[in-house]
Amino acid sequence: MKTVRLVHIDGKLPNLALMKLAHWHRNRGDQVVLARTPSPSMFEPRYDTVYGSSIFRWSDPVVHRLKAAYPEAIVGGTGTGDWRTVEQFIGDEKYEYYDYSIYPDYPFSLGFTQRGCRHG
Repeated sequence: MKTVRLVHIDGKLPNLALMKLAHWHRNRGDQVVLARTPSPSMFEPRYDTVYGSSIFRWSDPVVHRLKAAYPEAIVGGTGTGDWRTVEQFIGDEKYEYYDYSIYPDYPFSLGFTQRGCRHG
């Protein structure tokens, strides 16, 4: 079993890439933690894998803090200039499963049918 830290760097809506990674890792028996901060708290364990997702360029300082805390972190998203996809990391181009449990307070479903829609 691996321990995985997912870092939601910016944006208000749940992050589909992180939800997909959470599902993929949990399906393999890994322990997954979602964080909104780039640096670990004093009581966090060591992680086998750390991912970060940024959708805005103005979040560069947060991305840099994440990389300082976790030099091996995999950080992607439209705000990073890294155009690799989750599927390229997990090796399954058709993987379309999401773990909504990492955002327990979000009551809506996300995905293609929700593009352009805002729930308030």
